[in-house]
Amino acid sequence: MKSFSRLSKFPLKIDWLLIIVGLCIWTYFAQVLYVFDAFDRIAYDNAVRLNTQPADERIVVIKIDDHSLNQYGQWPWNRAQHARLLNRIHHQQPAGILMDILFVEPSADLDSDAALSQSLREANNVVLPALLTAKQGALNLEDAQNIEIFEPISIFQSFAKVGYSAVQPDSDNTIRSARLSVHLPTHQFELISARLLNPTPSTTTSASLLIPYVGPMGYHANYSYADVLNDEIPKDALKDKYVLIGATASGLNDLHNTPYGLMPGVEIHANLLDGFLNHRLWLKANPFAQYIGSIVPMILLMLSFLLISERFHLIQLLLGVALLGTMVWVGFRGAQTWFAPTVGMLNLLSAYILWSWRRLSIVVRYLRQQLAHMQDKLPSEVSESLKLRIHEHTMEHTMREIGQLQIRLNTLDQANREMIRFLSHDLRTPQVSILSAMHLFEQKNPHWQESAEYQKLSAQIKTNARQTIDFARDIVELSQVRNNQMQLEEHNLGHLIHVAYEKTYIQAQNKHIRINRQFDEHYEEWAWVYVDGALIERAIINLITNAIRYSPPYSQITLGLTQNPHQVMFTVTDQGAGMDAELVKRLLDPSNHGFKSNIPTTDSHPSQTTQPDAAGGMGIGWRMIHTIVDKHCGSIDIKTQTQMGTTVILNLQKNNHRDSNCSI
Repeated sequence: MKSFSRLSKFPLKIDWLLIIVGLCIWTYFAQVLYVFDAFDRIAYDNAVRLNTQPADERIVVIKIDDHSLNQYGQWPWNRAQHARLLNRIHHQQPAGILMDILFVEPSADLDSDAALSQSLREANNVVLPALLTAKQGALNLEDAQNIEIFEPISIFQSFAKVGYSAVQPDSDNTIRSARLSVHLPTHQFELISARLLNPTPSTTTSASLLIPYVGPMGYHANYSYADVLNDEIPKDALKDKYVLIGATASGLNDLHNTPYGLMPGVEIHANLLDGFLNHRLWLKANPFAQYIGSIVPMILLMLSFLLISERFHLIQLLLGVALLGTMVWVGFRGAQTWFAPTVGMLNLLSAYILWSWRRLSIVVRYLRQQLAHMQDKLPSEVSESLKLRIHEHTMEHTMREIGQLQIRLNTLDQANREMIRFLSHDLRTPQVSILSAMHLFEQKNPHWQESAEYQKLSAQIKTNARQTIDFARDIVELSQVRNNQMQLEEHNLGHLIHVAYEKTYIQAQNKHIRINRQFDEHYEEWAWVYVDGALIERAIINLITNAIRYSPPYSQITLGLTQNPHQVMFTVTDQGAGMDAELVKRLLDPSNHGFKSNIPTTDSHPSQTTQPDAAGGMGIGWRMIHTIVDKHCGSIDIKTQTQMGTTVILNLQKNNHRDSNCSI
């Protein structure tokens, strides 16, 4: 993973920034151009239906329905009839009356106009509608020059308040919003449902309000026009109520599309009035707030991608969607502000897809590099037989090649296990048998021991057998070190050195070698490293053992423990003959750390040479030390002078200065 981290760290951070910047720019243009407005409307309609509220009991609708048309005949009716209805309603003392009926021209029956004006004066709490229409094209309340005004006749305006009743549908012909007021060069109108209240809503803004629908058609209390006129409703049914009179019959063409389906205009005004009475006036989020709300969840998601493991990315995406949904719902219910969620939701999905794609691209590139690397390491005949096509550009080819290579590597791994089994059992067993047989032979033939030739031969056999056993043990242990997962914990390096010292003390005493320990003061405070304690202890023991092996009898070995700002350093200094520069170079060369020996050997006894041999000296043991140190992202240095001894330095990173690219 170390090489992958180096490969991916910089490109991924650049891609991370580019994804964020790109999505922020895309969000701006999507918002300005209303690209996903249709999807936002669907989301809004569903939110409205989920937010069904109890109907305000103070609102009553008087319906001009099919029952009333059947009883009183074809529309329009004589205005004297409307006057009688007002008188009936007035006698029950309502809080206010809204007549959603147009009276823009005098009737042929002037007496009926007089009767209605008299009823308006007596009630003294009636609101009448003014109609705003477009001279040509669609109605645009921002275009004052294109608006034609139809007001109630002047005699009615003397005794009633006037408000405008126009509501503008969206492009899908659904009514979701209304303007609280309209300011024209010659007129200023307030929405008819707001005009009903006394005092009127505190705001005089001309901003568009989202209609706070509380339920479907017929949700508010309602009575038929004919039933009210015939006095067939409860005596106090309208007392202190806001009464809205309007057409609901399908033949009167006053039905409109709403989030709840078809609804007559008078009930749309009833929903608006419900919102005014209960201080539930929804507004669209301003463009800046909408933009911030669309990008913040995406940025948080991208931050979590950067900080948290990729195995949780799908969960993080779901949490991001939940966060956005919660923000929209809380804003809708709590702050009475509608945040359009579509762009924000697409930002989350796009961030997840783009980030996953970029990570996958890095992984594929890394896999191809590893395929090439593994191909180089395979035996030539294996590499030729597989014919790896590492330059293929499809993931399918790459994964197929990995599968083929894995099969071959499994075969090689099995062969490696067989080799380890041979070294650990089959090779050791006959050597142990040789030593046992020699011991038994010596017991049964004591006179042979008096022979100098026999003693020389016996010592040679024993030495070679022990060296073979040690060699097999070292190879097995090295393989285990390379393949096993490390158990990383916090350790004080000084403590590990003390343990290693205790375990090598007898070996040093047998050779009359003195081991000194020279540690900086307060090492208990600063010598802390994050390592596999057993492995580092083994590496330290090997370094001390090598120093003992190549030191002359009655000499001295010094163990040191020092620090710099970033590292803790363990040193082993002996008084041996030293090593030449070529051998030091080879010992420090990473290419010499495999099973194949590239370290010079000698036929001399280790105690008689300045050069360690591969079999009985620093061959396998040195490879084990390097393997352990490399797994901990540490380093080894060697300082030596001929006939002046050798110092080996083991460098490990302090806890707070560990390399982020290190595999551990």
